[in-house]
Amino acid sequence: MSTRAPLQPRSKRLIQPTDYIAAELECLACFRGIKPEHLQSLARCATRTEFAAGDHILHTGNKANRFYLIETGQVSVQTTTPAGRQLGIQLLGPGDILGWSWIYPTYVWSFDAKAQTSGDAIFFHANQIRAECERDDALACALFKRMAKVMLSRLHHMQQGLVHLADHQWPLATPMA
Repeated sequence: MSTRAPLQPRSKRLIQPTDYIAAELECLACFRGIKPEHLQSLARCATRTEFAAGDHILHTGNKANRFYLIETGQVSVQTTTPAGRQLGIQLLGPGDILGWSWIYPTYVWSFDAKAQTSGDAIFFHANQIRAECERDDALACALFKRMAKVMLSRLHHMQQGLVHLADHQWPLATPMA
């Protein structure tokens, strides 16, 4: 389990006004159809951040207290084998959401994430988002539907990786009769 501090918003970047962030969210496919008041709620819980190539953004086992909407750059979602080898699960880019473990207790990251290139993201504070969702069931429903798509995407990419591994590298794989 890693004890490194999570990537947090960098203070050298100015926090954008809530209206500006809400307008940005409205233009993104993952938030399309969310009511304007819900976009405002999300924007109040957000700030802008940046990452450099090689930055470790999420660490398996660390507290899941945030999620990101990637605006520019690429981030690799990874897992570590028992032997310590990093396996890529999915490469994320502009418009993708990074992080879903903040939704469910125990609020611990299930994967690692590492910046492959420098980039920018909108950083959402999970405690604030959860509080907003407790106050507004419609916001919770809209947000959780979108997070479910993120989870399904991760699972799909993991399945594809397992299929590739079974077809090309795993000597125990046997053809179906």
